[in-house]
Amino acid sequence: MHMTSDNLHSQAAARNAALTRLREEHRSLARVIEALESVTAQIVETGIEPDFALLASMLYYVDAVPERFHHPKEDRYLFAALRSRTAEANDTLDRLERDHRRAPQLVSELERGLVRWQGG
Repeated sequence: MHMTSDNLHSQAAARNAALTRLREEHRSLARVIEALESVTAQIVETGIEPDFALLASMLYYVDAVPERFHHPKEDRYLFAALRSRTAEANDTLDRLERDHRRAPQLVSELERGLVRWQGG
């Protein structure tokens, strides 16, 4: 089957759009984590009353978005594509996949910590 230049261009545009979306998701997640760290540090430093609803919402985002939307795309598409092209990044990809598998446990620990904090 002959690939037309339009078809190749469409595939490249789709790949670029997908990579752009993954980068945007990383930035959004980083902003929420940074905000969570900042709010928590401010509470500890100033002794203000924690806004537990806000903290729980931030943790929910950190839990739900990567697990349901982001990591599956990385694992299924990006990592698979990289592995099919070269073995050079396998160690890094293996580590990232392990991190993805560990993330729910780590977030669960944070959620339990928030509940203990809220309970006094």
